[in-house]
Amino acid sequence: MTGYSRGGHMAWDFALRSGDLIAGAIPQAGGPLFGSDPASSPLRMLANLRDMHVHSFVGEEDQPVLLGNLALVEAYAAEEELENVVLETLPGVGHGIPHQGRRDWSDWGRKAQREPWPTSITRAAFRLEDAQRAWLQVTKFNKSVVGSFKPTVRAPRGKTLSQAEIREQVLKDAIQKTSLVEAERRENGRFEVRARGAAKLTILLKEDWMPAKGKKVTVRVNRRNQAVRVERSKEVLLRNFVERFDRTFLPVGAAAVTVKGR
Repeated sequence: MTGYSRGGHMAWDFALRSGDLIAGAIPQAGGPLFGSDPASSPLRMLANLRDMHVHSFVGEEDQPVLLGNLALVEAYAAEEELENVVLETLPGVGHGIPHQGRRDWSDWGRKAQREPWPTSITRAAFRLEDAQRAWLQVTKFNKSVVGSFKPTVRAPRGKTLSQAEIREQVLKDAIQKTSLVEAERRENGRFEVRARGAAKLTILLKEDWMPAKGKKVTVRVNRRNQAVRVERSKEVLLRNFVERFDRTFLPVGAAAVTVKGR
């Protein structure tokens, strides 16, 4: 997916909210919005970049607010060592993005492969409609997840914070109020889940992941093992196909998991 200006904002927004539906994103002269209502910003879900391929282009003379938002992304990507996220700043360029010399797009695109049934998943969300990635779906948050809130900023005595410092502090607060789930399917068919802010979640299974009839799957959630019954369901298959329209993702069963701790 690619887009320019507002289309670049959209590409970032889609990558952070629904990135598992595309192979990658190439936003141009756009960035994740973080304006008058930081509580609703997709920047709260930066952890979702761990599973996404993004190559962003922006001019170094573009709007300061846009460059500030992308600086937050760049700092996060550097801290997490995300080699799959590339933020390219073009010298001497404003809001327009020249396309000459962008022959590396095709090479990058070939590396951005989409896996509909990944073995590991990271999902950050603060709204249930954004809480699914592939076979993992958060169905209920605990009280630590706050969808809407009024940001508060605290400055050390005698110091005036810069706009960049204020934005960084607000973003850290928003991320703490966002659910984060990391899940992995092991070779033996067991699932390992680390969850913060999630009260309930569902694991979707394709046909060759289904246990034998009458058997349960083992899900280790926050270091606690659970034997979870899997419900085979046509409704699960139809709902996911209608909502995602993805013939490579056809779950036939679901395991409902209760999260304890964190």
